[in-house]
Amino acid sequence: MDAFLPDSSGTLHITTRTSHREPTWIASLALLACILATTAHLAVVATQQRLLGQFSWNWGEPGEVMLTIGGYAIAYLIMLAAVLPLHLLLPGLLTPSRLAGWFAGISVFGTLLLIPRISPWAWMVVAGSIGVRVALHPRARRRPFHLGRAAMAYSAVVGVLVGGQLGVESWRERRQLATLPPAEARAPNVLLLILDTVRARSLGMYTPALATTPLLNGWAADGVVFEAAYATAPWTLPSHASMFTGQYARQNTADWRSPLNARARLLAEWFRDRGYATGGFTANLIATGYRSGLGRGFGRYRGTTRSLQEVALKSTFAQADVVQQVIRSYSRGYGFQHLLRSVRRFDWRPANTYNLHERKSADRVLGEWADWRGSIGDRPWFSFVNLFEAHLPYTSPPEIRAQFQTGHADLDAYHAAIRYLDARVARLLEELRADGTLDNTVVVITSDHGEQFGEHGLKGHGNSLYNPLLQVPLIVIAPGRVPRGVRVATPVSLRDLAVTLQQLTLGRADAHPFPGSSLTTLLTGPGAHPSAIVAEVSRGINDDPRNPTFRGDLIAIVDDSLHVIRHASDSLEAFRYRSDSTELNDLTRNELGKSDARRRLNSAMQRAGFPIPR
Repeated sequence: MDAFLPDSSGTLHITTRTSHREPTWIASLALLACILATTAHLAVVATQQRLLGQFSWNWGEPGEVMLTIGGYAIAYLIMLAAVLPLHLLLPGLLTPSRLAGWFAGISVFGTLLLIPRISPWAWMVVAGSIGVRVALHPRARRRPFHLGRAAMAYSAVVGVLVGGQLGVESWRERRQLATLPPAEARAPNVLLLILDTVRARSLGMYTPALATTPLLNGWAADGVVFEAAYATAPWTLPSHASMFTGQYARQNTADWRSPLNARARLLAEWFRDRGYATGGFTANLIATGYRSGLGRGFGRYRGTTRSLQEVALKSTFAQADVVQQVIRSYSRGYGFQHLLRSVRRFDWRPANTYNLHERKSADRVLGEWADWRGSIGDRPWFSFVNLFEAHLPYTSPPEIRAQFQTGHADLDAYHAAIRYLDARVARLLEELRADGTLDNTVVVITSDHGEQFGEHGLKGHGNSLYNPLLQVPLIVIAPGRVPRGVRVATPVSLRDLAVTLQQLTLGRADAHPFPGSSLTTLLTGPGAHPSAIVAEVSRGINDDPRNPTFRGDLIAIVDDSLHVIRHASDSLEAFRYRSDSTELNDLTRNELGKSDARRRLNSAMQRAGFPIPR
């Protein structure tokens, strides 16, 4: 504050000193800014989702209100901790009125970042202008409110919201469990275990030279291995949606910018209506999280955690691309130059990546699953579990990582992650066998899609329909319900999983069957006809021009000997996948091969009920 002090001659001079009340005053400003930013954030998100029908993978989790409040509280505490020492050091520069303008501008900027398709630089100018106006306003010199009372009131509101949210969740779970209809006697349990991003060729039971799954190789001998199982899409959400509904990818709305619609009947709903306790536990916190639409029918569905780290990531400041790049550079030890490049980009748009959530380990997911099992009594159960270690950045303990040193860093890390999953899944199965649960449980181990490591010049997934992305493991272990030690060579689609589980648990046709053909028919002899194998992917978002999806939608079919891919330009590729596993010999390079590929594509699409392209 300014003070008028006389010198020895009696002349008054203006000097600046800090009142002992100013830190409290500035803390009041920070609290007011936090409340306004949080309220504005929630209002914008509610308007976008409820009134405008916009969809975001970042917002809309259960407990969104309490998580957002916590996220902004952490953000503004950090800001306050940064500006208070500077104010005490430079009171004449960082005056309370200027800090009021700064808090106002940063709050407006954080809210405007929620509005897409406009450059953050433009929003920065708008927010800066508002901040200047606030700093110059006469009321900026006034204390906004009594800090202690406001803090207590705010804490009370947060406490009520947190307690209310947790109480409502617990009540809903207990109510659903209590209102389930009676289940059939000796109804088997069902465990659908999805190893996210695991391709078939990286498992020992499909490529014996690999030492990635020594334990699962033995467990697979207790059930059925499908040697040629194919996902309906090369990325998570539409592939999971097909497994849950029996629909092909195009028949549901699950895509890059939209969740699964509410019209399709899900496996969890079917099991719930037959008296099963239902629980879903996933480590893929975007594509299978609550916002994905996959959680319908589950009495308990656990995706994102309620940890301090998860709360801290809820503000737009924490989700800004530049902040995420800095965190990633630091956490992965990329070095100062990488950190500098990250800062130089200065992109404040909220990122849409898995880094926006605290990563969940297999132990944590399976711990949640075990806690749920202990809470449902003697009900039969249907559970879905997604484990994420084999997804980029391919995590595993150092002692396992050291076992894979071929010189291909990414592929080695990927195989080490699969080896870790092999140990963790085998331990789970052993626990089920030890307590007698496995004798009356149907276990399905599969994946949603694979991964590319330079095949066809591509990396990652979601960007093509080549074999490394589509062919996935499929193992069914069900004592007394499927034979032991059987390997099925017939190509099958994961689309048929829903009706297969229905058949295995009910043991007869149902009045409202899922679409598709039960894979159990392949175990009873020749003549069975599983569904046509059709996979699709729509044009990606933020796509690399080198990816096939950059040029438009793709569709692929697999029959008994040929894998055909139709590109957006209507050009074709065709490979004899059984003898050409690397898919290097494109049969459409001559007219005869092109004609045969087109005929097979049209035949499979017709079987699937798709319109034939002209």
